[in-house]
Amino acid sequence: MLIYLGVVVSMLVWSLSFIWYKQLYLFNIHPISLIFFRLVISSSILWLFLLAIRHAKLPDSRIMRQIALAALFEPFFYFLGECYGIQYVTSTTAAVIISTIPLFTPLASVFILKEKLGFYNWLGIILSVLGIVMVMMENGLHFSASPLGVVLMFLAVFAAVGYSVCIKKVTGKCSSIMVVALQNTFGIIYFLPLFLIMELKHVASLNFSIEMFLPLLYLSFFASSLAFVLYIRAIDRIGAIRSNVLVNLIPVFTAIFSFFLLGEKLGLIRLLGVGVVILGVFIAQVKSKVDESPEETATHY
Repeated sequence: MLIYLGVVVSMLVWSLSFIWYKQLYLFNIHPISLIFFRLVISSSILWLFLLAIRHAKLPDSRIMRQIALAALFEPFFYFLGECYGIQYVTSTTAAVIISTIPLFTPLASVFILKEKLGFYNWLGIILSVLGIVMVMMENGLHFSASPLGVVLMFLAVFAAVGYSVCIKKVTGKCSSIMVVALQNTFGIIYFLPLFLIMELKHVASLNFSIEMFLPLLYLSFFASSLAFVLYIRAIDRIGAIRSNVLVNLIPVFTAIFSFFLLGEKLGLIRLLGVGVVILGVFIAQVKSKVDESPEETATHY
């Protein structure tokens, strides 16, 4: 239950990240600069923590290569798609697109990781996606999002699927905190050339303030550090499929936060959609355990 609670907290934090993005863009910060600073702050926090608890020993070269490959998917390609895409679509639309990750993860997990996908897994996924559609129906059935923004957000979706498959191969072989610290460090290396070429002059013109720093700190500590540690732990214990089904909670949380923080309406259809998403997640998580063998169930605890 603690593992499930941890991954739900991850989804809660990642749903808030869409709002933090919007807040930062009000200060005219560009996506590459935002990503680069986010990764630098996050990596610094994680490495200082690892040094403080004396667990900063690097894993072997094979695991390092696997983490480097995973970091190419996320944070590199994922953040490129998400940070640029959210400039063209609303926070809710972005959250809904990200929530389609569970539709693609099972196929990759079945063929590459040999994970099992039963009837209740599919039923839970379908119900949760139906709930997401209901959440979107509050403002009408027409689709008005920017095609470019949608394509960029789906780049983030496919990057997240690739990341889930790659990171599963290293979970359990070194601590989740070490994995996140390394993947963010590799992310800094990947983004550094883009930052130096495209953003250096722009950063010099920014007017840094506490109002700008706070959402950046939230993204760095909560979204890029804490949430990833909890999420990787969940992939290790309950698998990539079940962990990613919980991604469907992101648009639910986003709709709720938008209601309280942005003043968006939360009507009957949207409330029913929230309930359907939660029902779908419950079916996919709890009922699927019936299909597991005793050995599989034991490894989850």
